[in-house]
Amino acid sequence: MQHDSVLPWLRTARQLVLWVSIRGLLVVCGLLLATGVLEVVLRVHNPFETRVIGDKIVLPANRTYEYKNDLSEKLDEKIIHTKNSLGFRGDEPPDDFNPALTVVTVGGSTTESIYISDGKTWSDTLSLRLTESFRDTWLNNAGLDGHSTYGHLVLMTDHVRILQPDIAIFLVGLNDRSRNDPATADLESLKSGISLGSAKAFVKSLSPYSEAVSLALNAYRAMQARSQGLNHTSVDLQKVEIVPLEQTGWQETEILHRERFLPGFERRLAELVQISRSNGIEPVLVTQPALFGNGIDELSGVDLRTVPVSGVSGQRAWDVLELYNQVTRKVGERNQALVIDLASKLEKNARYYYDYIHFTNDGSTVVGELIWEELCPFLAVTFSSHVKRPCGS
Repeated sequence: MQHDSVLPWLRTARQLVLWVSIRGLLVVCGLLLATGVLEVVLRVHNPFETRVIGDKIVLPANRTYEYKNDLSEKLDEKIIHTKNSLGFRGDEPPDDFNPALTVVTVGGSTTESIYISDGKTWSDTLSLRLTESFRDTWLNNAGLDGHSTYGHLVLMTDHVRILQPDIAIFLVGLNDRSRNDPATADLESLKSGISLGSAKAFVKSLSPYSEAVSLALNAYRAMQARSQGLNHTSVDLQKVEIVPLEQTGWQETEILHRERFLPGFERRLAELVQISRSNGIEPVLVTQPALFGNGIDELSGVDLRTVPVSGVSGQRAWDVLELYNQVTRKVGERNQALVIDLASKLEKNARYYYDYIHFTNDGSTVVGELIWEELCPFLAVTFSSHVKRPCGS
């Protein structure tokens, strides 16, 4: 009797399991079908520009971007941003490249300067000064928005090394904050086909073969950048909510960065120096400035230690960024490379920034001039045969 009463429950349970299984299978099939359709559509026409596919950088050659400025009055109303045949910003390389004095600037968004019009980036200011003081010169901006020193290594290996300019200027540190070294298994998976070692490795190894996966991966990276305050936005210091300075927690934060993140940054930066010099390119390292940190903004009167930056005070955010700038200074000194300490030289003034990290038109000009002040004497000694007139004249 008891056995008979159990049978209906068993039948119900089996039917429920079957129903759930069928529904689950339909959902999986639907997702696979949707992904397949998306893949076909993206292969026919992908409206989203992808600069990283797998472990390769795809440079946007011969492109012109036009933006209507809705970010800040400190930028042009209409922004024109042009890429040449190399995928860089600036003039085409000269036909007689080797005898010329050639320079490439490398960095992330604060170098590429997406929302600064052609002719107004800090690299453009450098280029102008270069032509005024030296003969037969050429300078290009190879900055790529969002890229860290890991991306710079790929860029140097696959592109700049082949071009072989005389000088490579690296503005670094900002995008390396809290960045782990890529796992060896992840890197190998990109070179050896599909990896099943982990979900992360599987997605990365699949991205070179799938437009949909590559798009999703780059969207995820963009969200990570946004969460760290690296996206382009506009900051009105008169309207920000002031935050109290942290009284505790710095020791733990410093230990975390020194033990987990800074060693990888130092290794990658040293490798950039090594790969440059082994290819006849002299590296110049530049520390990363920011609006937040020690100082009172001249325009607003706001204490820049107390502005909110990704969940912490401006002072705490600056202390973290300075850990990375210290590594840049140390790597330069150890390798006898020129270090331009822009982080110390550039005044913390909202006139120079449209958010906490990205330069305005005025800021770009000042940055270019500050870098030039130290770069020019170095070039005059190293490339004396190109000198047209003394620095500062």
